[in-house]
Amino acid sequence: MSNVKAAFMVVVACAFFAGANTFAKAVGLANDVGFSDIHPLQIAFARFFFGFLAISTVRLTIQRRAPWRPNAPFWIHFSRVTMGLGGLICVFWALTALPLADVTAIAFSSPIFTMFFAVMFLGEVVGIRRPIAAVVAFIGVLVMVQPTSDSFHILALVALLGAVFTGAEVVFVRVLAQRDHPVTILLINNALGALMALALAFPVLSWPSVAQWPLLAGVGIAMVTGQLIFVRAMAVGEANFLAPYYYSNLLYAALFGFLFFGELPQWTSYAGAALIVGSGIYIAFRTK
Repeated sequence: MSNVKAAFMVVVACAFFAGANTFAKAVGLANDVGFSDIHPLQIAFARFFFGFLAISTVRLTIQRRAPWRPNAPFWIHFSRVTMGLGGLICVFWALTALPLADVTAIAFSSPIFTMFFAVMFLGEVVGIRRPIAAVVAFIGVLVMVQPTSDSFHILALVALLGAVFTGAEVVFVRVLAQRDHPVTILLINNALGALMALALAFPVLSWPSVAQWPLLAGVGIAMVTGQLIFVRAMAVGEANFLAPYYYSNLLYAALFGFLFFGELPQWTSYAGAALIVGSGIYIAFRTK
């Protein structure tokens, strides 16, 4: 029963994750219709700033026992935030020109890089089947990106670079999860991320319009809400059982992309996404 409940929570969390990217894309599109010109770096800052406000509220009202000070060394938190910020900037940048579902699907290639980095830096051992599945997933990325066709867009490679950053971030999260409380991890992640993103975005900061403020706030609040629900789901359910449900994120991305932006993915997007998702699920269930 706990697995069923956790699976439902993962599906709900994914709605918030896709919602955060939807808000980010909406801010970027608003730049082209007469609103204030908001740079992707500023959107990344808003994600961490409003995320910090949200997680601080949770810490003060619900999770009061979560410690403010971490047990893990600061450099691990810093490295995690650096990788996460890099991935976020790449995704938000790609969303300015590519369909929401396509960027989400390319981002789902991150398990390939997580596996690679885990072998390199955590000493994890894998057999031959998981690398083969990773190659299939990468073929799926190539099907979606179409690097030799007229429809190729350079920002597809930016989205792929975001997956590399995210894959590295997951490795650091694995280390942090063994030492610190989830709320403590999120507090440091959002506080440090806001400071780093502000430093990067400062030269391009502009004052948002009245219509853009709730969109920027929505990016951070939706992301942190999804993270909290997802962490809770992982605490009560089995990771391998829950892994396939995480790909509901892609369904939400396609739905939100159609409802709010009129995006209809091409057949290559569906084919590539199927290869990526299928390989990701296989990797999740294989121990080696």
